[in-house]
Amino acid sequence: MLSRRDKLLVQPWEDRRFKDHRSKCQRELDRKNKIQSDNYGLLQRLNAIMKVNRLDNHWTKPLPL
Repeated sequence: MLSRRDKLLVQPWEDRRFKDHRSKCQRELDRKNKIQSDNYGLLQRLNAIMKVNRLDNHWTKPLPL
């Protein structure tokens, strides 16, 4: 049970610390999700680049022996 002094002086600070802590956790989670989304987008772009044959000097007939 909190005393009257604790309710008036200590509780507001503890509530604020808890609120700040929760908001920090949420920001970290949002940041992690954004990084994961960006990485997935980059992976898709790299996959598209790797599928395209950009060489203009490829062999059209069988290789010489």
